[in-house]
Amino acid sequence: MTELCELSSISNGASIIFATNDYFGVAENLLKDTEPTEKGIEEMSDEQMTVTVDAWVTERKRTPGYDFAIIKLAARAEIHFICVDTAFLVDNVALQFSVQAKLLTADYDSPYFRGFRYNKLGQHATADEWSNIQHFHSETWPCLISLQSLNPGHSSMNKKVFKITMNGEDVTHLRLNIFPDGGITRLRVYGEVLEPLTPTYPLSSSNWSLDLVSKIYGGNCIAYSSCCIHTHPNNLIKPAEPTNEEDGWHTARSFLRSNIWFPGRVSTRKIDKMCGEEWAIFQLGYYGKIASIIIDTTYCIGNAPYAVQVQGISEKNSSTILLDTPSWKNIISYTTVNAGCQQVIAAQNYQDTTMVYVKLLIKPDGCISRFRVFGGI
Repeated sequence: MTELCELSSISNGASIIFATNDYFGVAENLLKDTEPTEKGIEEMSDEQMTVTVDAWVTERKRTPGYDFAIIKLAARAEIHFICVDTAFLVDNVALQFSVQAKLLTADYDSPYFRGFRYNKLGQHATADEWSNIQHFHSETWPCLISLQSLNPGHSSMNKKVFKITMNGEDVTHLRLNIFPDGGITRLRVYGEVLEPLTPTYPLSSSNWSLDLVSKIYGGNCIAYSSCCIHTHPNNLIKPAEPTNEEDGWHTARSFLRSNIWFPGRVSTRKIDKMCGEEWAIFQLGYYGKIASIIIDTTYCIGNAPYAVQVQGISEKNSSTILLDTPSWKNIISYTTVNAGCQQVIAAQNYQDTTMVYVKLLIKPDGCISRFRVFGGI
């Protein structure tokens, strides 16, 4: 599951476009990257502090029907797993839930259809919101998860994970139904991006803030030297920030690592002589000119590599990329790593060359949380 993209993450671009009711906790809480808190969320309104539930929780129904929310996923994708979390919801948990999904055209992303959600706490859907959402005909969408019961939010039973079989079909929107009312804390949707997300700003060589390798744009690790269990290099290019030590790329301790230490200022030539090296090759989501990279080792203190190097290749012929040939160009020579932070390294060479693949090399082994490749198209 860690190799897949989290499609329901709000930081990856997912959003709530409709919810029937947000009385005790807004539906946006479902999409948070952080783990839920028992205390809830402190909010200021009219100079008065209130604590709301860190979940989507609706008011008690006194009329027929049930509650639901419409979620726009971060990208058009094929879903593989869905995790429903009810952490800390013991008395307010929904009795049952189901999930429906649909592939919608870009027309449904207009403000007319998706509306504008702001400060919905303590409210229910307005007449205009109900009128707009009728155009989605979401009640007819195919079912991904049929009616299932939910457990109270005790730590031993709060999460339920469902494997989804879609047979190559992709979707853009979900409908989460809860019966008849109550709440769910988090909804995690994991899948494979089939169509890269289009950036919201014009693509040009002057835009140097685009993460060319991001999985949300279709970036993918196509080969690597080694990795520990559950720590595939594809974790490096997830758009969301890392959450723990396992949310990254880990290699085993190299049997070839050197016991020679280079004190003081270390030259690239000396680093090249160090024994042991691991690597991962990524196809860029958008081919582009590389301006800088970020090596994030936030959760890798004690496990970070000694040095990193980044190479690139501008050829689209994939048959040559696994070979150590002159086609690989040194964009960034071996640079020592500052463990426990997000380290920005400017491109040193070939800034005007459009790259198709990049190769991340580390010496002698270790762990990295995230790898960003910023540039323009």
